[in-house]
Amino acid sequence: HSGYKSIVTVYKSGTNPMNDPGMKDSIFMNNVLDYAGYRVFQSSYDTADGVEYSVFSVNNDYWGTLVTYIAYVMLSVGFIVTMFNKNSRFVELRKKVQKLRTQRKNLMVVLVLAFSYSFHAQGETYKYQPVSQEHCEQFNELLVLSYTGRIEPCNTLAFDLIRKLTRKDSWYLENEKVTLSPEQFLLDMFVDPGFWVTQKVMKFDSRTGIGKELGVEGNFLALSDIMTIEGESGQEVVKSKIFQKTGSNGEEMFFTFDSLVQWAEKKPMGERNTFDKEIIKLNEKVSIFWQMTQGQLLQIIPRKFDGKEKWMSWFDPEADIDLTDGQLGEDVKFTASILIRTYLNALIKGKQTGDYTEADMVLSKIKEYQRAYFGEDSHLPSESLVRLEITYNRLNLFSNLKYIYLLLSLILIPLTLIDNLSKKVRKGLKTAILVFVAIFALAFIAHTINLGIRWYIIGHAPWSDGYEALTFIAWASVLSGLLFYRSSQITTGATALLAFFILMTAGHSQYDPQMSDLEPVLKSYWLVIHVACLTVSYGFFGLGFILSLINMNIFALRGKNNLKYTESTILELTYVNEMTMTVGLVLATIGTFLGGVWANESWGRYWGWDAKETWALVIVLVYAFILHMRFVPGLRGNYALNLASGLGFSSVLFTFIGVNYYLTKGLHSYARGDAPAFPIWVWMIIIVILGLFTFAGIRERKNKQLLKSKNNQL
Repeated sequence: HSGYKSIVTVYKSGTNPMNDPGMKDSIFMNNVLDYAGYRVFQSSYDTADGVEYSVFSVNNDYWGTLVTYIAYVMLSVGFIVTMFNKNSRFVELRKKVQKLRTQRKNLMVVLVLAFSYSFHAQGETYKYQPVSQEHCEQFNELLVLSYTGRIEPCNTLAFDLIRKLTRKDSWYLENEKVTLSPEQFLLDMFVDPGFWVTQKVMKFDSRTGIGKELGVEGNFLALSDIMTIEGESGQEVVKSKIFQKTGSNGEEMFFTFDSLVQWAEKKPMGERNTFDKEIIKLNEKVSIFWQMTQGQLLQIIPRKFDGKEKWMSWFDPEADIDLTDGQLGEDVKFTASILIRTYLNALIKGKQTGDYTEADMVLSKIKEYQRAYFGEDSHLPSESLVRLEITYNRLNLFSNLKYIYLLLSLILIPLTLIDNLSKKVRKGLKTAILVFVAIFALAFIAHTINLGIRWYIIGHAPWSDGYEALTFIAWASVLSGLLFYRSSQITTGATALLAFFILMTAGHSQYDPQMSDLEPVLKSYWLVIHVACLTVSYGFFGLGFILSLINMNIFALRGKNNLKYTESTILELTYVNEMTMTVGLVLATIGTFLGGVWANESWGRYWGWDAKETWALVIVLVYAFILHMRFVPGLRGNYALNLASGLGFSSVLFTFIGVNYYLTKGLHSYARGDAPAFPIWVWMIIIVILGLFTFAGIRERKNKQLLKSKNNQL
């Protein structure tokens, strides 16, 4: 837990604490007490005999810290200066690429590269009508306290909930032929729960066998699939549906959905299989669905109790406290519960009549109350910020950009390869490439603006969790492609493809795009510079990986008739690959240095052997070795460098995915929940890539012998 805080009093040496009030200060994460050359850090806290106490670490090493920091600065500056020194390897590679592009104009080849709460009866007369979208436009701007503790527009809550339940950004009711927006989806569940309990809106992985156990076809579950309604004492009671199956011993077994969840939760995390993990996730969705239909997630009425702020739904005990503090008289109370119930009744009336005038009026009063309650010193997001967040949600730009990047990669990779391998200057081809590169640059600008908007909305750098880190890595990948465009046009298509795969991964169910406040440990300016350096380095390493795959395909596909022609392209891509890895290594090393500084400033130590720290160092060592392979006999050559670049990227993948989800959780973990199952298709991709590397190596060895024999004949 990183949110604890210690209030301390410091007394000067020689003073009597009984007579001297001392100096009061606070110590917590990223807030160190500096006094008389000593630095006191909050290390931990504990409880003994019912008394809480703090554990501090103390540092008194001014000169050691100063020398270390100066050394870090000198090393970082040295890295950067070395890259631009006219005698450096980086500049040498850039000159070689320019020379190759000039020489290649005298070559001719044609190459085609294959990448390849009730329940109510729905009679025949019942006609479903969703809540009016016009009213939902006003509902979007209503503020709510989300389940993550962030005050946000209801539009954001609606997007988060529909994605959690359905993994979609809108919902199509097939029988009614109606497509619902996220806000209609949320509000309609609150207004018309009886309709929604029969709708299959909770997505699950059918491959786990859950559908078979519950008798559900497909991969969507309705609440009515696991619950039944029974009459007791004149009242309708919701109960768990009882399922029956034959066990392995032939005996009949009876169970409920709740019992399946309980059995799964009783197992130690290491012993849970895919069925157990999926049933627990599905139970979370059932809980969210139930809270949506009951209105428990609409915490829209703010109030302070004993100086502490609380946002209430109509289910909270405090919702029955008079909001007017008795101003309407002793016998008249106006509570949060009454206000929300009035709004619900107005919505029901609006659905029945199509007239939302009353609902609009009640909604506007709630919004006025939210703003008026906190007055001028309000910490609530401004109305303009609320509208910006709604626009951000609706654009859903990261999701849309992935398709643009995919399309650009499918166009730019073949076009740039044909242009790269062509002897004649084809003006039409070059013009087409320039047009698509311009579109690629515009996509990058849109990507940058979207990151900036998210930064502005949430108030911190947008790379604090797994989803944000992936969108930022995709941005860094596109940036690397544009930076190396003059060295090789192929980098644009390569990074477009990489950005597509990264954003596609960000859209996976394991990564949650919801916006949330920072953990206390991350509330520091070091988040911007330390994490940015390391994350951007992943983008450059990713470009090197894609370039190595392109070269491996060329190694595998070229034959005896085009050996000399393709050699120039292989050299160019290899040089650019080495340049991208050099930039990535510099950024990763500086980022690791900065991480040590952050750790020293926060905890009083440079290194803690956290899993992420250790693997960040592994990345530096791996790529440092790769870039020095050219000095080792037997490890030189274009194939060896591309092979090492491809295999070396596995250290980056393991650092980002493996450490977060499969090793012990640490301070740097982006993981939320249980580790995801390793999909079979991932193993298949790994096998295909390793097969490509092997086949390319065999072909390259034969081609080298063939090329050598041709040269001997000449």
